[in-house]
Amino acid sequence: MDVFHPRMLTRLGLTYLEEAVLEVMFKARHEKRGLLQPTQISSLLGIPASQEIRGPDYPIVHGILERLASKGLVRQEPPESRAPWELTEKAIESQIAK
Repeated sequence: MDVFHPRMLTRLGLTYLEEAVLEVMFKARHEKRGLLQPTQISSLLGIPASQEIRGPDYPIVHGILERLASKGLVRQEPPESRAPWELTEKAIESQIAK
């Protein structure tokens, strides 16, 4: 089985999810709604909560936020807490440029 196509679809899907999260966070910032929790991001994007008892309630959004954090686009203060997430200046500049 050729895995190139599924991997390409995965990369494309992750890119779209990252862009959607950044857009929702940018709009919330612009509308002065404050910083967002993964619960709020999931709700705004229509991503369902996990049905598992263990782990984060919104694993897809948590994973995307962690990817964005590794790229320096979002942060959580203090890290690894239940604190809301915010855009970094780098992300704000990239969203303004769009």
